[in-house]
Amino acid sequence: MCNAFSHIQNLNFNRIPPNRVQEIKEAGRRHLEFCAELYQIQIDNKLYFLHEHPDKATSWEEEKIRKLLEIPGVIRVRGDMCQFGMIRRDVEGYLPVQKPTGFMTNSAEIAKRLDRICPKTHKHMNLVAVNGVRNVRAKSAEKYPEELCEEIVKGLLAQMKTDGRLNNQIGATCAMDEMNTDVDEDDE
Repeated sequence: MCNAFSHIQNLNFNRIPPNRVQEIKEAGRRHLEFCAELYQIQIDNKLYFLHEHPDKATSWEEEKIRKLLEIPGVIRVRGDMCQFGMIRRDVEGYLPVQKPTGFMTNSAEIAKRLDRICPKTHKHMNLVAVNGVRNVRAKSAEKYPEELCEEIVKGLLAQMKTDGRLNNQIGATCAMDEMNTDVDEDDE
């Protein structure tokens, strides 16, 4: 649903009928509001959420997102995709893709792992079409790099350990007082 809020997508809006642009924006806004409601449910239940949109997307200025960011413990960080190994190929060969991305979460451990801004010590691939030539680079950069996915999972595990929700045991566990003790001998 980034289409409604992405600056790259907004470049295409002048080629789309105005009523269709409005439909895209309204659908994006409804989806974003639905996600914000789900995030609030996660917060209310002391669970975690992770939201991702382009760092400069207009979605960060939407009221429901701004209100979430005001909640203590909700953090927004920027992670450049090249710092997670995102590369794409063009006529010059393989190049890193910077793609500045904003992340919002209520997990300090996830935020810590995703907060990576490029030091700009390398050249980046331009994702925007050049000279009006249709470019699939931006579309291909929608897929998360494997390292990003790994960092999200590592952050979640670290947060669960920090919060005492996970220990070093392997397999499913439950507290004794949560077990059903009303078991008939025949059921066993």
